Amino acid sequence: MKSSSYMIPALVGIILQYLTTLFTALAIVREREQGTIEQLIVTPIKSYELVLGKVVPYVVIAFFDLGEVLMVGVFWFGVPIRGSIWLLLALAFLFLFTSLGLGLLISSAAKTQQEAMFLSFFYPFAEHISVGLFLPAGSDASRVTDNQLCYSATLLPDHCAQYCAQRGRIEHVDE
Repeated sequence: MKSSSYMIPALVGIILQYLTTLFTALAIVREREQGTIEQLIVTPIKSYELVLGKVVPYVVIAFFDLGEVLMVGVFWFGVPIRGSIWLLLALAFLFLFTSLGLGLLISSAAKTQQEAMFLSFFYPFAEHISVGLFLPAGSDASRVTDNQLCYSATLLPDHCAQYCAQRGRIEHVDE
């Protein structure tokens, strides 16, 4: 098996999760540190509009990065996507909800930007080891395979892709 066959799908999940988690956590904590969150709270906008205004730009950035990683994976490394790109985008959109939720959770726990950055980098570290970046997810060499279903970044590149491969939409290529 070529290493790019399991590294590129793992990079999709990792990049999406790191970007959205880190940026969301830092945006909210920065507002709290500077004292401008109180000014935003007293404005006539609703709280969900405030949160949407903070996270939507990072969703757009994450989808741009998703496109970049997929294009580099397909054209440079030769990792094929055989099936519906729309299904992959829909799954990535659902996956972003977990990352955004993790970023909001970190922002509510962290008091400083430094804490938020530390938590957003080191909390999902075990998750990123098990998603297939270093070893193929589900291989016997990966000792954390029993815990993979607990991690959100495992579900996008590995389990969703394998599920879709059984349906003939997206296929992992083992070489």
